[in-house]
Amino acid sequence: MNVIDYSKSNSIFRIKYELKYLFFGFLLTASISSLFIYIIIYMLDVEKTNKYNSLVTLVFLGICTFISVLLVFKNIKKIEIQKFKAVFIGIFFWFIGEMTYMAYQFILNIPVPYPSIAEVFYFLGYGFLIYHIYNSFKNIDKSISINPKSIILVTIGVSLIPLITTIHMFVVGIDFSSQYIEITINLLYYLLDTILLVIVILIIYKLPRKDPFIYHWLLFCVSMILVTIADFGYTYTSTVSEDLILTTEWIWNVIYAFAYLFLSAALLWYYKLTQLLNKDLDDTFIEDEINRLNISLQGEHREVYEDEIYRPFRENIEDLSTIQKVIRELIINAKNEIIILFCSPDWLTKKEVQPIINILREKIDQRILIRLLIPTSVVNDEFLYNSLKALKENPNIMIRYFEKTLTTDSMIIVVDLKKVIVLDTKNNNNNNKYFAIFTNKEESVFTYISSFEKIWLLEKVMKCNLQE
Repeated sequence: MNVIDYSKSNSIFRIKYELKYLFFGFLLTASISSLFIYIIIYMLDVEKTNKYNSLVTLVFLGICTFISVLLVFKNIKKIEIQKFKAVFIGIFFWFIGEMTYMAYQFILNIPVPYPSIAEVFYFLGYGFLIYHIYNSFKNIDKSISINPKSIILVTIGVSLIPLITTIHMFVVGIDFSSQYIEITINLLYYLLDTILLVIVILIIYKLPRKDPFIYHWLLFCVSMILVTIADFGYTYTSTVSEDLILTTEWIWNVIYAFAYLFLSAALLWYYKLTQLLNKDLDDTFIEDEINRLNISLQGEHREVYEDEIYRPFRENIEDLSTIQKVIRELIINAKNEIIILFCSPDWLTKKEVQPIINILREKIDQRILIRLLIPTSVVNDEFLYNSLKALKENPNIMIRYFEKTLTTDSMIIVVDLKKVIVLDTKNNNNNNKYFAIFTNKEESVFTYISSFEKIWLLEKVMKCNLQE
């Protein structure tokens, strides 16, 4: 088994184990327990006070809020948390709204407090969640385009739900003059739910179904669909008849509870994925930086290790022309795959690196996959971003922009999963001098491949970048 096989199989094993625990240890157990709790509440609440129907909903929304607060305070500076801060804020407002709703039930003894002040917090939560979902839809796999006619069709189909329910409310003789506040709030819910549901359906259309690295997106989308279903049902029945909402309120609370349960699962899975992919990544780069600098202090040299099969070696090269020659030969002789990690965007501005870029652009061979990881700051630099257009013209080259701040400024090139050369600079009499570590040692190659794959997948987890 080569290094990349081991790296992928180890990651897949961990992901499958954690995924199995998420679905069977958390989702399934919580779902069955919730159903039993609601059955017990329904049987014991003979007077149909509906006080306890929202209890499970509040618990699951409380779990979502707790996870959100935990993520924010433990990792507030990490980009993967910043990407989802709108979701965390939205969940917090929903939790405040749910607490306010239950306060009406327990303190003021109002069985179904709708409308109430709680709606203000629910609406604020919707604003942040729709903002996040809309931005996500714009960024998810831009290679998959959706026909405008399909978008219009989905919008019309979803809009029929609030349209039919609104028409029916007037057909049954709703008095607008006495219920205008409730009907206005209903219409606002319908508008927000329609926007939310349309975008979520389009996102699901774009998402693959069997990729564990985007399951948090699927769980999140399912959660939002359940919320909109419960909203449509709750607002409609509460407006049509007081008796009807008293009879059916527990049904909508069950759906709300499952929505927040799936939302909890989405947050847990996102947290678990980011933890797994970030694990030891910074420490690995720091340790590698120290080791390479120590090796460079020994001057140019080549070490060959005892092994009749692999003939491992490690070479420190400080002559720029030799470094360029080695890199050129590696790329030209590549048979299967080339991966390059630009830890700093400055490499793209160096004239010494341009020959390498030109070789990549010209290497058009359908059998060879070239993957590049480039800091996202390049996107904001018009000159650098335009300079990459030549690379994008090569059908074999895949570019992914990453936002994670790395602890090294090196450029790492791995060829055919067998050899790696790490290019870096060191200060020499106020001048930057190039040096490179070139090796085929299996443990070294594995370390760099593993780090590359973690950053590559981390971008998929955060941005749902589905490019493979």
